[in-house]
Amino acid sequence: MTSLKVIFRRFAKSKLYTGLNLIGLAFGVATILIVMLYVQDDMRYDRYHTNEDKIYRIRGTLEVDNNVIPTASVSPAMGPLLVEIYPEIKDYARFQRIAQNQLVKIEEEYFYENNFFYGDSSAFEIFDHSFIYGQPKWALHEINSIVLTERISKKYFGDINPIGKTLEIGEVLYKVTAVLHDLPSYSHLKFEALASFPKFEYGNKPGEGDYIFIPVCYTYLQFHEASDADNFLAKFDQFKSQYMDDFLKEANADWIPSLDKLSETHFIEETLGDEPKGSKLYLNIISIIGFLVLLLSVINYMNMEMVRLMKRAKEIGVRKILGSSKISLIKDILNESVLVTITSLAAGFIIAQLVLNNTSFNESVGKNLAINFGSNWIFLVIGSSILVIIVILIVVLYLSIYLSRMSMLTAIAGGRGTGYNPVAIRKSMVGFQIIVSAVMIICTIIFYRQLNFVIDKDLGFDKEHVALLKVNNTFTYDLQPIKNALIGYPGIKSISASDNVPGEMYIAMISIEGNEGMTDHGFISLRVSYDFLKTMGIKLVQGRDFDIKSGSDQTQAFMVNESAVKFMEWQDPIGKRITYNDGWTDLDGKVIGVVKDFNQNSLRETIEPMFIFLQTVPRNILYLKLAENSHSESAGFVREKWDELFPNVPIDYSYLSDKLESLYQMEYRIGRFVSYLAVICVVIAFLGLFNLSSFVAGQRYKEISIRKISGASTLNIALLYYKGFTTVFLISALVATALSYYLVTIFINNFAYRIEIGILTYLLTISAVLLVLCIIISIQSYKLTVLKPIRFLRSE
Repeated sequence: MTSLKVIFRRFAKSKLYTGLNLIGLAFGVATILIVMLYVQDDMRYDRYHTNEDKIYRIRGTLEVDNNVIPTASVSPAMGPLLVEIYPEIKDYARFQRIAQNQLVKIEEEYFYENNFFYGDSSAFEIFDHSFIYGQPKWALHEINSIVLTERISKKYFGDINPIGKTLEIGEVLYKVTAVLHDLPSYSHLKFEALASFPKFEYGNKPGEGDYIFIPVCYTYLQFHEASDADNFLAKFDQFKSQYMDDFLKEANADWIPSLDKLSETHFIEETLGDEPKGSKLYLNIISIIGFLVLLLSVINYMNMEMVRLMKRAKEIGVRKILGSSKISLIKDILNESVLVTITSLAAGFIIAQLVLNNTSFNESVGKNLAINFGSNWIFLVIGSSILVIIVILIVVLYLSIYLSRMSMLTAIAGGRGTGYNPVAIRKSMVGFQIIVSAVMIICTIIFYRQLNFVIDKDLGFDKEHVALLKVNNTFTYDLQPIKNALIGYPGIKSISASDNVPGEMYIAMISIEGNEGMTDHGFISLRVSYDFLKTMGIKLVQGRDFDIKSGSDQTQAFMVNESAVKFMEWQDPIGKRITYNDGWTDLDGKVIGVVKDFNQNSLRETIEPMFIFLQTVPRNILYLKLAENSHSESAGFVREKWDELFPNVPIDYSYLSDKLESLYQMEYRIGRFVSYLAVICVVIAFLGLFNLSSFVAGQRYKEISIRKISGASTLNIALLYYKGFTTVFLISALVATALSYYLVTIFINNFAYRIEIGILTYLLTISAVLLVLCIIISIQSYKLTVLKPIRFLRSE
């Protein structure tokens, strides 16, 4: 108790140092806690399954000429055929999304659902799912059966047992056979209902012809042993030669299989048709920044402890004269540090809990992070505590042993002449904090500059005045009534339709006339109705648009983009022949027009060759070209007409610009998190600079006093103080510039279209850091110029 009183008395004498120590360490602990939770949440994806190490997803890359088309899904036939051929595969499970915004009917009510899938009953044997009602073995055994998650079950049927109830999807009645607990947030395939597969009708038998190349199913393979997967790809040639070679040779193509370990599926490179992904690159960035924040906090702690302990050098000398042992001195210093550390840890946990529970942080980064002492207390408490305590105790132990070994005369002299070189250490610390501050500011600025660039870039069409009205063809096969109801309204200038929205493009195999005859290629396909170019503001650079007066355009007309013309090396593209057959559509026609290149996918990707064609079957999405300044009025009008035509059906109305921004959702979330970390990092760094400059000033009080007595002017003293930081700043600025350039280059190289980094961002950032440093130094130098020499020299 007595020792605690002494410690608190010492803290009271140096309130500023103690308070800054606690605040700096607490925010460092809170930051590393949140970062650890974020990283843990991403790294635990799909690891909760018992057979996780034996489950792999198979996907493929179709190579046609110079086109490389990676797809996350494969043919529905591939899973069953692979199990037949390869004995090392124990089972398979397939998942196929029914539709985006699938319309579901319960009695007379309609709902839109995004996460309804077809699936195999084996999914409940391969993967771990907890059932509330029903039996896993029989859940999808019958045709037109469906399994619901708890959330969907309560949404549709309340708290009752829904087994035996029915719901309508695409004019097909499905009977509920089971209910399972909601999938955890760390499952990469987040279905909310799983229906039995319908019979596939593609015009071919499974495994014959191009049926094997229709990529619609995510297919997972469970191997008997984890080691079996290592040799599987080497044996795949047997499958390829039996089911794929004929078609591949005819198309002059190749198909390269890939196996994704289940726990790594969340992090694989972006592939066509895949679910939203995580990024190990971004996780590494966040982890490094979090560690830097903690490191800066510890460095500041070390610097302030150094100041405080050096001030106690005389006290230590007197205690040595009075007979205190080295062990007692070390124990005394460690007790103080342990108390500060434990208090900072507790404060850090409280700050982190407040941020996660009482701010919009989770919403802004797209997570649901929480400090759960019931499930992850070992990871949180022990992990973070050990990390912080070990680092701090190493620092404090070093200082304690150093001071305890100090000779009595040296200690009484205030610690001078010990061989300790504070100049080199303080310059290193100042330089480190300048580097961290500048790098964080530069990287954050360029991060957002790149994101704003891809959002504001001219994509080749009008993204600001186009609305999307999704019309699901399960309740209407004729779009004309809704078009007739909307056309003529002053706020709507034109209407067209398509089954594609930006970011959801499809690769199709076509036979196209080149300079040496007809050849097969994989091009992006875009199915549209009349007036699509007009509605989207896409420019026609050659030929003509589709014409409703030309009856042959429905089956004999194609348009292509400039990239397709360049790829095919056409001198005159008009009249070139294209044939296309996907099992539903059989077209044989000619190129009637060339459109200017436009970015239909995200700007991470280059513009690929594209062909555009009309199709008679209903399209799912109406594109509405809106007049300027009429968006809200037009939205109200559309909703009114929708309710008149479809009174029980909810409307799905959005804006194209919002859809395009959603393509960079992950980058925006990471950007917000990085910006939060950057602010904390910079504040702690500048706080450290203030403390270091204060420490430097304190070390030079007697020197400056002697200089003042010797006639040094105020300006000379200020310049002398500035001089000590000039070289450090210049070296730090160069290092920060080089390091930040390397880091931002890694980031922007993820985009096919990127900003010119330029030198202005670096100059402004370095200037801002210099300005703050000058302000901090000026405050301290002012203290030096007004000090009274007699106060510091009277003991000499």
